[in-house]
Amino acid sequence: MISKYVNSIKNIARPDEHIADKILRININRVFYLSVVSALARIFSIISFVSKSPTEYINENIWRFGIIVSHATYLVLLIILCILSYKQKKSDRPGFLTIATLYVAVVLILLFSVVIASIDQLVTPSITPFIIACFSIGVIFLIRPLHTLLIFASGYIIYHFAIGIVQADLSILLSNRINGFTSIILGRL
Repeated sequence: MISKYVNSIKNIARPDEHIADKILRININRVFYLSVVSALARIFSIISFVSKSPTEYINENIWRFGIIVSHATYLVLLIILCILSYKQKKSDRPGFLTIATLYVAVVLILLFSVVIASIDQLVTPSITPFIIACFSIGVIFLIRPLHTLLIFASGYIIYHFAIGIVQADLSILLSNRINGFTSIILGRL
């Protein structure tokens, strides 16, 4: 009787190969379209920050430079993801490269949200990029529960320490860490 329940849980946790292939195809299409849209958003962000005149405030200039560099780096990686996902969309059967492209895309989204949210701490206590990334990953991609747990747990650990490097106000730091943890939990669901 117990083995019957265990087998049911195994079947839920590991869909058959046909369904897994469909899920991979859906995900790789989403990686492609998301990388195109995100690349355009990065270009807009870079242009917006480059056109902003420097100020006499050192933190604001460091923030602006950090945002430009992070968005430019992210743009290059998004273009690579766009090319990889486009090639994977055309393949007959998803393979290791398809899976790797999907997970690299998810990790990059989360990682760059941590970088941008951390840099933002120089001028604002907002963690909006991190919150948006967590929700986006949870809504856009179909990923196995254990994999999302590992990705989000790792992402939060990086976020927890990265935000502490830049944010000096302990009250804001605590609030941002709790809000970041809540975002991870909600993105995971």
